[in-house]
Amino acid sequence: MMASSQHLANRAQQVLSDQGPAPSPCRSVCVMSPDTGLCVGCLRTLDEIAQWGAMAEADKRLVWQKIANRSHI
Repeated sequence: MMASSQHLANRAQQVLSDQGPAPSPCRSVCVMSPDTGLCVGCLRTLDEIAQWGAMAEADKRLVWQKIANRSHI
């Protein structure tokens, strides 16, 4: 697992255990992997990135759960 994936896995656990608003997972490393279709910085899809600002809190938490799952791949 790459260091950035481990960082995201740890951050996802923090966010998912916290009751506050879910922060953006963006790490300002905006490069899409042609192999996975995910951003190499935050492990989100283009749709997840584009919709983040308009997402309900529950949907943001669902994306964080997906990031946690993706970080272990």
